[in-house]
Amino acid sequence: MEPAPTASRTFATYLETGARTLTSVVFAVALIVFGIHALLGLLYPFPLDYGEAPLVDQAMRLAEGRNIYRADLDTPPYTITNYPPLYILAMAPFVAIFGPNFWAGRLISVVSALATAYFLGGIISAQNQGAKDGDRFAARITALLFLALPYVAGWAKLARIDMLALALSTAALYVIARRPQDNRALVGTAILLTAAIYTRQSYGLAAPFAAFVWVFVRRGWRAAFALAGMVGGAGLALFVILNLATGGGFFFNV
Repeated sequence: MEPAPTASRTFATYLETGARTLTSVVFAVALIVFGIHALLGLLYPFPLDYGEAPLVDQAMRLAEGRNIYRADLDTPPYTITNYPPLYILAMAPFVAIFGPNFWAGRLISVVSALATAYFLGGIISAQNQGAKDGDRFAARITALLFLALPYVAGWAKLARIDMLALALSTAALYVIARRPQDNRALVGTAILLTAAIYTRQSYGLAAPFAAFVWVFVRRGWRAAFALAGMVGGAGLALFVILNLATGGGFFFNV
């Protein structure tokens, strides 16, 4: 038989319940604020950040079949495309159909932020499968905490590359966290990490290293170096292809 609850245990239970309820309410309000910021950003027809217009211009030129990584700047436009092409590729169909706009890039960022929150919660949940309610609560709060960060709420409404790169990186970690022993998950992780790198080149460090360490601890050095080899090999192959296709312009710009 379970021991009868004491007054101190009852008080601790009420305190924990109250703390969870208060935390949930605070983060629910933060989620509403995030949604308001995102909606206002999507509806605003003018630039919100200095980097939005160049990306829209690059997407328009790409949609027209023009090279956005020019090795020769002797003729206009005198602009540098300083990021890899994945985010620009994602925007290109929208500007091709609807014309130049900021909402398409902002929509990609908002969806990416929501996806990142989901993947972060999923990473926590993957470590506590079948666990008690407290661990599921921790996963939900992890997701909401990300969206509650002021920098996230401010940055997610911008037509910038960062949120998509972050979503792809956290998706990679989510995949390998859920199935660390699955070789197909290893390949999927490598693909997602490479996609993140070709969204923003600086994402070639933290997330790949985190995935490498994770696989090393769970499966040993062979699998970890296999992951590193896949990411490095795919990244190098794409670099060579893009650089040859643009006459050296990809390296010159990026």
